[in-house]
Amino acid sequence: MKQPIHFYVLLVLLFSSVQAELSNEAYAFSNLFERTEMIVSGTVVDVSKDQEFYDINFLIEDCIMGNCNENIIQIRVPMSDGFYIPHESYLDVDESSIVFLQANRGAWQISNSMAGVLNTAMKNDVILLAQQYAVNRTIFSSSPAMQDLFNSLTERDSKIRLLHDLERHLDVSDESFLGGLLQSEDKYISNFAILNAGRLNMESFRHDITKTLIQDLDPETSFYCIIALGNYARGESTPIILPYLNNTDAGIRRVAIEALGKIGSDDVVAPLQSSYFREDDFVQRLAVIEAILRVRNLAIATNTLRAFEATETNQTLRAILANRLSSRGGN
Repeated sequence: MKQPIHFYVLLVLLFSSVQAELSNEAYAFSNLFERTEMIVSGTVVDVSKDQEFYDINFLIEDCIMGNCNENIIQIRVPMSDGFYIPHESYLDVDESSIVFLQANRGAWQISNSMAGVLNTAMKNDVILLAQQYAVNRTIFSSSPAMQDLFNSLTERDSKIRLLHDLERHLDVSDESFLGGLLQSEDKYISNFAILNAGRLNMESFRHDITKTLIQDLDPETSFYCIIALGNYARGESTPIILPYLNNTDAGIRRVAIEALGKIGSDDVVAPLQSSYFREDDFVQRLAVIEAILRVRNLAIATNTLRAFEATETNQTLRAILANRLSSRGGN
């Protein structure tokens, strides 16, 4: 039963109104450069389409990477029986873009669909990245090198894409870099620092993250602060997180439930139990079950699960509860 539980938990994070795009690997520069043979900047001069393809005639104005042997190239985008496919990029006539391309059956295909089309304002950043990548193909595996690159980039979108790569390589030695990001006025960047400071359990950030959660009313910032405090798993965070069990946003309630489960002390049980009976959403109730399973006092946790099972009318949840109780000898 664990596989569907993890699936449903993921769904609420993906579809929360405050869920940001921190985990989208397709937009990471490492992924784009590894899949790309040519990078060009230019303008669409003509388009045509049939049931299978949307063909773009693209005038190259700047060749950033690769062998640009023609002034005009054909970029082919797939269609489905004449209909547009979600996440593909159907550029319009006169639209100017930077495009990451890979060869495919005699035509060019956009690398990573929509992720491979960038605003022309990012051109200087892309040129810098391409130059660095040509010298060092492993640059997107080096946290210090990417931090230097990050500080050299000028466009916000370029910085955000590079953060997707940096996230995988950060460790506790990067405290100073994250501290700088935490002070950023850009919410995406400061939220990135909050999330990763908690993930890496950097104690020096915990006070500032707690203060931010109390003072900053932005729901997206609250979302990431709660996740971070849950990863710290410190009991003193419990009274600060508890009010978010009643938040109007399901995603925030979900991460508050999970954070309290990670804290796992006796005093989180009663609020989580109240949350279970108050919530009528399957995924939220499932999150509470998983949180109770983390509580360190096994007797209290088991009795709480029994209380859930005794009143639960959803047959799937009842089966999950029975399975969890059985696995810990609770029946």
